[in-house]
Amino acid sequence: MNKKNGFTLAEILITLSVIGVISAVTLPMITNSRPNQEMIMLKKAYYNAARVVSELINDDDFYPERADNLAKSGFGNTIISDMTGGNEAKYNGKTYKGDEKFCGLFAVKLNKAKAANCKSRVALSSGGNFTSGDGMIWSMPVSNFANDEYILVDVNGSKGNNCTLQSSFSTYGLKKCSGNKAPDQFGIKVGRFGEMEVVGDVEKEYVSSTKTNRTYMQIKSCAPNCK
Repeated sequence: MNKKNGFTLAEILITLSVIGVISAVTLPMITNSRPNQEMIMLKKAYYNAARVVSELINDDDFYPERADNLAKSGFGNTIISDMTGGNEAKYNGKTYKGDEKFCGLFAVKLNKAKAANCKSRVALSSGGNFTSGDGMIWSMPVSNFANDEYILVDVNGSKGNNCTLQSSFSTYGLKKCSGNKAPDQFGIKVGRFGEMEVVGDVEKEYVSSTKTNRTYMQIKSCAPNCK
């Protein structure tokens, strides 16, 4: 009679144990080597926003200096000059003026930005004022910049957790992240003269860190002094 060879139960259990050990060792390494997509997209959003804001504030055709009226200087200058009857900024055949000026100019200056609705701020949950070509949703200030304003951005559109770390942004309709959920909605503060900063310690680490494979929890544990 032919003898049939096969694996014993002990051999199968040993093999499964070895696979389990290998998985336990390698999976964290694989996870930590994956790029943090929210971090990468926030970096992109922040630096694109900084580029556009710099272009606008330094262009005299859009925002000329107003030494005669500090309140209407910088982004507070919603018209070119009071003395000319209110000559508005023009770009690509369109006119931009009033509280809608910053939102409209920002949208057309941002690469591949789709048409913007700048009548008033539109919440991220309602589609924002516009969606850029990379799928980010932008909620923009519609304002004369009497105070600092906030650009809000959802870096992955309708995907992801749709939440923020900043409870103060609940006034703009943003939901605070619960538990260990990573944020994908962020706020960028913009001053009248183009000063900018991302809001929050973890968010600042997202922008400044060169280690884009760090997870949200790794950054949360060391912010604001990650190295």
